[in-house]
Amino acid sequence: MLSEAHPIDPNLNHHHDNNILSAQNLQISQTNNNITNKKSYSDVTKNSLKAEESHSTFIENRQKLLNLIPQTKKLVENLTNNPFKDYQFQIPINSDNNPQSELVILKVQYKSYNLGSSTSSFGENQNLSSQFISNKLNDAKGHLDRLQARISDTRSRVLVTGDLNAGKSTFVNAMLRREVVPDDQQPCTALFAECVDSDQNDGVEEVHGILHPNLYKRDDPTTFKRFDIRHLRHVVEENEEGFELLKVYCRDRRERQQSLLHNGIVDISLIDSPGLNIDSMKTTALFAQQDEIDVVVFVVNAENHFTLSGREFLHIAGKEKAYIFVVVNKFDNIKRRADRCRSEILEQIKEISPKTYADSDNLVHFVSAKQCLNDTPDNPSNIEDFIKLEDSLRSFILEKRSKSKLTPAKIYLKNLLNDLKIIGQYNAEVSRKENEK
Repeated sequence: MLSEAHPIDPNLNHHHDNNILSAQNLQISQTNNNITNKKSYSDVTKNSLKAEESHSTFIENRQKLLNLIPQTKKLVENLTNNPFKDYQFQIPINSDNNPQSELVILKVQYKSYNLGSSTSSFGENQNLSSQFISNKLNDAKGHLDRLQARISDTRSRVLVTGDLNAGKSTFVNAMLRREVVPDDQQPCTALFAECVDSDQNDGVEEVHGILHPNLYKRDDPTTFKRFDIRHLRHVVEENEEGFELLKVYCRDRRERQQSLLHNGIVDISLIDSPGLNIDSMKTTALFAQQDEIDVVVFVVNAENHFTLSGREFLHIAGKEKAYIFVVVNKFDNIKRRADRCRSEILEQIKEISPKTYADSDNLVHFVSAKQCLNDTPDNPSNIEDFIKLEDSLRSFILEKRSKSKLTPAKIYLKNLLNDLKIIGQYNAEVSRKENEK
């Protein structure tokens, strides 16, 4: 401490000079350390304030969407009820030769309904037309309900997946800075473990085994079975009850400026999934497409790169989640081939997920989760790359939530409203021509 350093006394004898210089050097060193610490604290504070400011903007934009969704649903319901009793609604068919080929949500292709290329609408088959419009509009209403529920939900869920033995569970544990979820899940165990801040469970660390995730309520013990968190490995490996999901309420003891789960702004959960293989790949891909999943983190083994199942998963999940975090784990094992590995993986990502590649500085990270997990004051490790990954993921969730949570809803609403406009204009033109006959 500065207060403990010896003051400089000009009257001291010459043989004390070395001690004086040492004291001065100590003062300078401690002052520099204080400046560095203040700078570090200042950076954390700035990042925290930035996240809170982004959260305020997010709340404002979310409210605008929540106001727009019911209005859009009302338009869809009006069309479903068809107020024009004497008029059969028609819908234009998408075709390269059709001027109304801009339909996106309510589109139909000729081949899907075995219609000739000269057909311009369903008007010639009123039953098929009525059935198609009704089904499409009902699908749209259902999707609007799901979007509203997702946007109203203040949580953000991060799915962590990848090939078997890529280090997914180690990555989740490294994010928590403690060993919580068991590693080396068997590929046949299609069980998801969702790590949640224990503050959402009155501060109690425990595991809830859930048979029906859509019916789960934390305050209703009939919807889950409790387990001691120390027995998590046994529950995951055996799963005698046949649970579909495990809620793992646990603590991240770091300050909220550093923690992802315990951040003080948004309730975030990390979902650890079984390794991809022929049996579980489709299950994980479907889970990734669920509306409540905000971010997908795909963990790759640096020694194996992307497997066929991994490529297929990214292809399927990428249709719903344009931006996917790619974590190239165990990068410390290939030091001699590091540059070549980095180049090859980036080329593969460019082919599989172009949007991820375009923002690879923020979305693609080469790390060692195990090194981070083993990092302690007594055994320090070089974890700068992992900290950069954490900062990017935290920023994407907390500061760019409009991209991860609101943008899909905005795109869907824009396309649906545009489709309704096209259908309205098309039917107005059809009606005008009928009246001119």
